[in-house]
Amino acid sequence: MDPVARGEMVEAELDTFIARRHDKRVKEEGGERAAEEAWAESARRQTVKLREAARAECSLYYEHMAELHTRLAEEHRQKAARLCETDERRTA
Repeated sequence: MDPVARGEMVEAELDTFIARRHDKRVKEEGGERAAEEAWAESARRQTVKLREAARAECSLYYEHMAELHTRLAEEHRQKAARLCETDERRTA
C-alpha cells in the first residue's frame, strides 16, 4: 500500500475514534453537567439567602443602635438641664 494512502487511512481511523469518544463523553457527561448546573444554582440561591439574612441583621443592629443613642442623648439633655437648674438656684 502507498505510504500516503496508508497515512490517510490511519488519519481517517483516528478521526472516527476521536468522534466516537467525543460523542460518548458528551452523552455520559450530560447528567453530570446537569447536576453541576443544579449545584451551582443551589449555591447561588444560598448565597443570596445568606446575604439577605446578613442585611436584615445589620438593619436590626443599626436600628437598635439608633434607638440606644436617642435614649442616651435624651438622658444627657436631662442631666444638663438639671445641672443648669442647680447653677441657677445657686446664683439666685
